[in-house]
Amino acid sequence: LPLKIGRLAMKVRARAAEAADAVIRSLLVEPEGVAKEYALSSLVCIEGEEESCVQKSFNLTLPTAYVPESESAGGRVTADYMGPSIEGLDDLLRLPYGCGEQNMLNFAPGVYITRYLTTISKLDEKTKDKALKVMQTGYQREMTFQRSDGSYSAFGDRDSCGSMW
Repeated sequence: LPLKIGRLAMKVRARAAEAADAVIRSLLVEPEGVAKEYALSSLVCIEGEEESCVQKSFNLTLPTAYVPESESAGGRVTADYMGPSIEGLDDLLRLPYGCGEQNMLNFAPGVYITRYLTTISKLDEKTKDKALKVMQTGYQREMTFQRSDGSYSAFGDRDSCGSMW
């Protein structure tokens, strides 16, 4: 029973009267529970043209219930207001699933994110490819919710009537 988080070497031996063997494998022990993240932000304005050194401290408080040795901290510095939000936009790109309405909730952000990042000249190939896959999949799925009369509904022809959503 592993009592420590991280990679552990696990050795298994087998012996019989005629032979013996052993194997060593790496076992990744992860903390139980649900990971939680907390974000702290701070704006620093540097005035003047000379080089400046800025030091900023943060107090971090651990939750009352956490898995020992699972805590970590990280930092990021960006030179513009929109930096953090732009960096995380591709996390909003999710493959569509569910009924027609749920499909649209995951399909539509790909359109808006692609348009926005293209407008500000920040659309990279990885995000573009992911967004196109989401949009193509979402569009194909949305077509499955079209009713025989040409309208759409959350469950296609299984609904009594179509809607304008």
